[in-house]
Amino acid sequence: MPSIQNPPEVFGEGPLAGRRSTSDGGPRGFTVVEVVVAAIVLVVFAGGAWLIYRGVAGAVRQSSWSMTAQQTARQGLAFLREEMARATYRSEVTVNSVETQENDYQMELVRGRTTAGPGVTVLARWAICAPFTDKGGYVFRSSLVLNGSRLLYSRTQVEPRTGSVPNEPAIADKLLMEDVAAITLTPSTTPGVASATLLQIEVELADPRHPAVRVTERTAANVEVRWKDL
Repeated sequence: MPSIQNPPEVFGEGPLAGRRSTSDGGPRGFTVVEVVVAAIVLVVFAGGAWLIYRGVAGAVRQSSWSMTAQQTARQGLAFLREEMARATYRSEVTVNSVETQENDYQMELVRGRTTAGPGVTVLARWAICAPFTDKGGYVFRSSLVLNGSRLLYSRTQVEPRTGSVPNEPAIADKLLMEDVAAITLTPSTTPGVASATLLQIEVELADPRHPAVRVTERTAANVEVRWKDL
């Protein structure tokens, strides 16, 4: 005669009700405690995975910003170096003489370290001149400005001679680089003494989202005019 098996003992109510194993090895369900523990483990795992993802994504973004900032700073400094190397005095050339005006045509600059902040700071001013002859001549006034964290360059023609056509246009607030935290100008000579100066230029850029992440670039410009403090 076939044996009659007792049904497994059921405890609890509802969809999360568990089952205890029967003495003969019948199916056993999950208890409420086991379900809660599993849920906690799943949440912890998902949270850890999210933190790892955020960390990796942040590192990639910082690396991308650093590479872009470094390239932009190098390009901006190369352009600035060339423009500063073109600093010249105003001159009048005739058949019998060459008259050079140094006053008001020296380079003016803020030496030392300047940190970015609200407002506009003029860092340097100089002149780019073509000799005045009977065929023409001109004077450009150049300026380097730190506007907040943006480094800007301008070049304005202030003294053209009738009939003369400069071989370069005026420039208004050309953006050399942004995210500038500080810039340092260090001339190799004292003010007004030598007619040639090696001007060291250092810029420090900071990631706007992570200020501790920084990029520093340097260059040097050969300036052929005297300079004075701005």
